[in-house]
Amino acid sequence: RDFEAFHALGRGPDDVVLGTVYQSRSPTATNPYAGVIYALSPRYSAYLSYADIHEPNFRLRRRNGAPLGSMNGVVIELGMKSEWRDGQLNGAAAVYRIRQTGLPDLDPLEPESLVDGCCYVRSGTNRSEGIDLDLNGSLAPGWLIGAGYTLNVNHDNDGLPLSYQTPRHLLKLWTSWSLPGRFSRFTLGGSLQAQSRNGRSGILCGVFQADGLCNVVSLFEVEQGSFATLDLRAEYQLSQNWRAALTVE
Repeated sequence: RDFEAFHALGRGPDDVVLGTVYQSRSPTATNPYAGVIYALSPRYSAYLSYADIHEPNFRLRRRNGAPLGSMNGVVIELGMKSEWRDGQLNGAAAVYRIRQTGLPDLDPLEPESLVDGCCYVRSGTNRSEGIDLDLNGSLAPGWLIGAGYTLNVNHDNDGLPLSYQTPRHLLKLWTSWSLPGRFSRFTLGGSLQAQSRNGRSGILCGVFQADGLCNVVSLFEVEQGSFATLDLRAEYQLSQNWRAALTVE
């Protein structure tokens, strides 16, 4: 699929990238969406949502010349939201699942026919699922917090990561605390961000022919390992208009 996208590009004068213009029409489609919220108590609410995915595919074709057809899918999300301290502290938790079908795969009967969007079959499936956790607001007088965690697991039709650029784990935490009593001029705080490894891969054209088509294709892959950053901050109020702060990252 990446090579097909490159094949449609050429180069003009002064290295201007030229592209092929495709004209097509997608039939009218209806994408159902439904959501329901149920109040479990004055503090807790549960919700469930459903949505259809519809993505037209204008250019790719089958062996008989017919358009390949649109890609479809379903998004389902189940979650809970809550509030404490009269709405000063809010939390949310959600689980979701996304499934997209009808993605283009090379036609096994025409494996070498990558010419003018031919030939493909609708057999690919993308899957993505995970959880989201969130907490923000005031834990106590003078104590603020913002925290979130995301887990995402995604796979393409071959069982490989659909989005290798998306880390599987992502954690963000921020807090600020204004000290009480005689230390009220001081505010302490910090933030933490941590994520698992991610990367990117693809296809590049190393050499273009005179007619603008790609002559030498090369693969690339880059990866960033897991990492975490920590910021610590101390602040002192000198007067009504002036504050001094020290931050260590």
